[in-house]
Amino acid sequence: MKISESPARENKALRVVGLIQGREEDPLSRAGVNFRFYKEFRRRATVVKVIDVEPAGLRRISLALRSFHPDRKRWARRFYENPVIFMARTRLAEEQLHELDNSYDVILQDGAMWMPGRRNDHKPLLTYHDSNVILGSSGGPYAQGSHYRGETLRRAIALEKEVYNRASRVVTFSEWVRNSMVRDFQVPEGKTKVAKPGVNFDIPTDFQKRYDERTILFVGRNFERKGGPVLLRAFRRVREMLKRAKLIILGCSPPVSQDGVIVKGLIPREREDEIEELYQSASVFALPSRFEPFGLVFLEAMAYRLPCVGTNICAMPEIIGDGECGFLVRPDDHKGLAEKLIILLENPKLMRQMGERGYSKVTTDYTWEQFARSIHRYCKEIV
Repeated sequence: MKISESPARENKALRVVGLIQGREEDPLSRAGVNFRFYKEFRRRATVVKVIDVEPAGLRRISLALRSFHPDRKRWARRFYENPVIFMARTRLAEEQLHELDNSYDVILQDGAMWMPGRRNDHKPLLTYHDSNVILGSSGGPYAQGSHYRGETLRRAIALEKEVYNRASRVVTFSEWVRNSMVRDFQVPEGKTKVAKPGVNFDIPTDFQKRYDERTILFVGRNFERKGGPVLLRAFRRVREMLKRAKLIILGCSPPVSQDGVIVKGLIPREREDEIEELYQSASVFALPSRFEPFGLVFLEAMAYRLPCVGTNICAMPEIIGDGECGFLVRPDDHKGLAEKLIILLENPKLMRQMGERGYSKVTTDYTWEQFARSIHRYCKEIV
């Protein structure tokens, strides 16, 4: 049995147009955020259209060539986040909105990587965010915005600030980002709101969680940014103390040859039962990220009653709560990380207590039902 959100159908008089990157119906696009969100939001409002503003075809190829870098990861960052593609997305959004001929009440936008207001500034705009360009560019070499420099960074900040000035509501996934909006972009406090997202699967309810296998689970595609190297160092210390301990790496395939470390790599979606089994059999979830815009994966781990160990930066303190649903350590602190992992693995009772608190938190505070309800309420406030 799994918990599936299915609230009663609400008043759908509100007419909304959504602007996103990727296809709404794709559960893998944007980590499934818009797939889950609009599934719930359609119960509450009339969604006139959800527009994918990402350039395609020859236009996309041309933009990609303009942002070329020999390092593929840096190329991807420069392509997805730069002032040139900002303007290209803006043009696409405005063209699509113009075709709808004002048949909507509110524009609902995921992020601030385009600006739909030049020909539609009479319509209220609500934006929602897991980060922003200042946080991303100041988050160290592993942050998504680390490629921004000099005039490019100044231009990106100016464009993003224009979006926030245009918006009637700026909604963030966390207080960490909300505080940055007020502090770094001078968005009025009354204009900002927090809405907590949910997990991107139906939450399991009918399995008996065990904590005696001493298995640590790491899930992430970007091994460096997610703190994989420091976790490997910490795990050497864990194995010295606990010979049966195992570390499972899921989502990426780093070249690792270390006792007790099992690399599962990226498991395709059609084998999601294997992913579920890894979450169910793990004892602790560890992701000592060097930068994390939000950290939906922590919610996923908490949905499987896993105590979590993360770092004391970004939104992780809000999600985990040091000593509540797990522990927090400093970034790149392999000794502190090993200490917390050992404390947990040696104490099944503590793991169960923290795991249950995490499960309660994710099923109470972090649901798409609540997120959609909050966005609907904020939309109605600005119409």
